[in-house]
Amino acid sequence: MAKDTKKNNDTKITIIVLAFAVLVIAAIAAAVLLFPSGQQQEAEPTEQTELPLVTEATEQPTEAPEEEAFPYEIPGFTLLEDVPAEIVDEQLCVLGVGRYSGAYFEDGSDEAVTDVLAIVVENIREDWVENADLTLSCGEETAHFSVSALPGHRCAILLEQNRMIYTEGMTIGNPACTFCTNDMSGKNVDFSADFSLEPHEGDVLVFRNVSGRDFDGDAVLYYKSVAPYGKNGELLYIGGVAYACRFEGPIAAGEMRQATPAHYTIGGSAILFMTYES
Repeated sequence: MAKDTKKNNDTKITIIVLAFAVLVIAAIAAAVLLFPSGQQQEAEPTEQTELPLVTEATEQPTEAPEEEAFPYEIPGFTLLEDVPAEIVDEQLCVLGVGRYSGAYFEDGSDEAVTDVLAIVVENIREDWVENADLTLSCGEETAHFSVSALPGHRCAILLEQNRMIYTEGMTIGNPACTFCTNDMSGKNVDFSADFSLEPHEGDVLVFRNVSGRDFDGDAVLYYKSVAPYGKNGELLYIGGVAYACRFEGPIAAGEMRQATPAHYTIGGSAILFMTYES
């Protein structure tokens, strides 16, 4: 009986050990089945936090240049964003094409116009542009622009010479330069040794012969309208036209005259040069 009891006890212990082992194996198997990719789950939050950063880094550089590409804020001018800047000559670059509403300043009439085609050009060299003609294909029509007396590294807004109207859906082609010259012979950019100009009481100019000698011929003053339309206050030349004021000869040594030139204002005009026989 004692041996049977001991045998029975040994059998029970063996069964208990085997049952415990089965439970341990079952628990390990369950853990593997329930969590087969624990390491991958820990990596997912890292990927989710990095994706927005990559998106922001790629979006910001593409937006910023578009905002800074056109450097002027011109009253009445609406830029056509689908027409890129283009160099049209070794001396001229068209910075933008658009439509303009306001005073028509190309012929001196200052008549009100609406949605006239306009371009902004830059002289990209040191030399002056004496005269230049540009064209812009607009569907079956061609727009014409002209600029005179544009100093080096200066910009000007030009209105279409025939007041062509921009219409929605108009096909705008590439601008082109058909003529450009920088011959400034006979034009005195620095005339300070011969004549002086001083503002007086508003928009009156005081002209004086300071050369110490007489001039038999006329002296002609050339100037353009300007405005601080650059995003950092840079001056923009308004129109391709250059205005002129003639002082008839003879002009005696020390002689002083007063003039009120048309389209001239002390704060809104830039003196370009004078022509006279020296």
